[in-house]
Amino acid sequence: MRRLLSHLTASQAVRKQHKKLEPEYPVGAIYTPPLPLGSSYGEVHEYPKYSFDSTECIAVITSWLQSCMRNHAACSIETEHQSPPRRLISIGDGDEEPLLRLIETEGKHMPYYALSHCWDKNATLKTTTKSLKERRQDIAWSKLSYTFRDFLTIAVRLRTTFGTCHVWIDSLCIVQDDREDWLRETANMDSIYANADLVIAATGAIDGKAGFFQPRSLPQSQIKHVICRESVSHLMTSDAYAHDLFKREPIQNTSSIGWAMHDNPLFLRAWCLQERLLATRVLHFTRGEMVFECRSDVRCECNAFERRRDWLLDANEKVDFDHFITHKSLGTARSWDNWWYFVESFSRRYVTEPTDRLPALAGAARRVAREELGTYLAGMWRQGLESNLIWEAAHGSYRHGVQSRQEAPYVAPSWSWASMAPGIAVSRRQPYSSKRAYPRKIVAKVLDAACTPSSWDPYGQVSAGFLLIHGYTIDVVLKREDGRFNAYQKRWPSHQHDYPLDITPDTDLELGANRVVMGKTALKCLLVLWEMETHHYRDHGEESVIPTAYEFETLAQRRAWQEAGADDCTAYYYWALLLQPVKGQERTYRRIAVSRITGETWAPLIEQDGSEQYMETLRIV
Repeated sequence: MRRLLSHLTASQAVRKQHKKLEPEYPVGAIYTPPLPLGSSYGEVHEYPKYSFDSTECIAVITSWLQSCMRNHAACSIETEHQSPPRRLISIGDGDEEPLLRLIETEGKHMPYYALSHCWDKNATLKTTTKSLKERRQDIAWSKLSYTFRDFLTIAVRLRTTFGTCHVWIDSLCIVQDDREDWLRETANMDSIYANADLVIAATGAIDGKAGFFQPRSLPQSQIKHVICRESVSHLMTSDAYAHDLFKREPIQNTSSIGWAMHDNPLFLRAWCLQERLLATRVLHFTRGEMVFECRSDVRCECNAFERRRDWLLDANEKVDFDHFITHKSLGTARSWDNWWYFVESFSRRYVTEPTDRLPALAGAARRVAREELGTYLAGMWRQGLESNLIWEAAHGSYRHGVQSRQEAPYVAPSWSWASMAPGIAVSRRQPYSSKRAYPRKIVAKVLDAACTPSSWDPYGQVSAGFLLIHGYTIDVVLKREDGRFNAYQKRWPSHQHDYPLDITPDTDLELGANRVVMGKTALKCLLVLWEMETHHYRDHGEESVIPTAYEFETLAQRRAWQEAGADDCTAYYYWALLLQPVKGQERTYRRIAVSRITGETWAPLIEQDGSEQYMETLRIV
């Protein structure tokens, strides 16, 4: 093991000389915590005094892990109905370095640690069909990246206390050029990460060359020198004294994902979100400190989480997801809310291969699946699908070099958010759920929907998908005006003049083989729902009667409410999908934008006799 011990000191010298943590300042610094809002007190913020490769660091990890195993019933690992990974890496003792080899588990459960890391696209060591036999005999330490070496070093040092002598590394334990093996193991990701005794995450490492044992990143720009010349009133002294105070800004770890997204590369990768959320326990090596998350708690070296535990657990993304997957009867609407909370975080993250987007989500989707959501459809769910078709890309995303959806590799049907390019954040236009709920009504109906899986896994890649929907439609054309797109009705039933529809495009509509010709390409606008943004109320003594989302079934009922004397501050919003015909396929369209229409323009169309003439059934792919 001599070479392993030398790795702890030599690796830092090779990568970067480890510097001391700002010795000119005291380790304890005064700061005003940013949460909760309105706080006016200060407290001592203890920063780590030791490097990531120190014995003190291992002692902290050990104490966190032992505390979780002993005290958290929710973190017990149940393997009875779970599938173990097909392969693990066995860690044996050698004279100068660990003896590493790939073993087949043969369906047997054994304790192991799993690695979560950013891949080097070309440099990451992999197992292939050609190298599989060699990996079973030996995995050479000299061929491993710093991230792999540091991970194995941590595992070896924890073995003294916990006895775990196996690890799982995705690139080595999955045969990367064997499609069947890759599909089988990626479909089992939910079990692989959930059943690991500990997932050790290289959260602050941009690639394998960085490793875990980087110098802590606490920039001196975060240190502020403050000279205090005011008397301290509560000490009841009349004299003014000058004091030198050093104010250090707190590490960015005080929001559910803020500490992770702020300056840590791992949390920009789509695969790593489900790795974190599915794991029973995760140990993060961020650029500033270690953070430990489990299903019951969050810990960090600076103790900020300790001081804000109740608030942070309520806001923590991992704790929220664990609650979601363990409670299977939340109702369709609330389950959709929780799913979108996860999707919005996932959508802004990147995958190296666009076709990996759904597989990178498959483990989480498999855990979320429940009867009240129905069939899984490429990132969407069948139950309650109508109201969840109204999602939009982050404002302006399509302007910044986004590859045309039609020219990109096929990932999902256009009505699914998963069809967007990776890294483009999406958000749902969600209903309001407060007592002053905004009335809304679904005016389209999904008659049928299905996706064709690319393999036996219904949660993985798909090769096709369609949606059969019935609703009100109008014919429109697009025009570019003042740097933005507007849709104009070709035949508007209640108006003789052109009336613009504000739209948010999914991609740049003027790129690709299926580009839209301004003013010429005939498009369909399909109304999905209308929403009333209202502040109606009618006083009855001390109480006010507030209409809920279910009290206004038609606009006529709203008018009756108004005529009865209700105060009225109402705005109507109609949400619609903008659809482009697919060449050579009758009544078949692809989604290209979402439209928000203001005013009562659609009201006469919906409520007048014979309005059925404006309804039709469309197929969206």
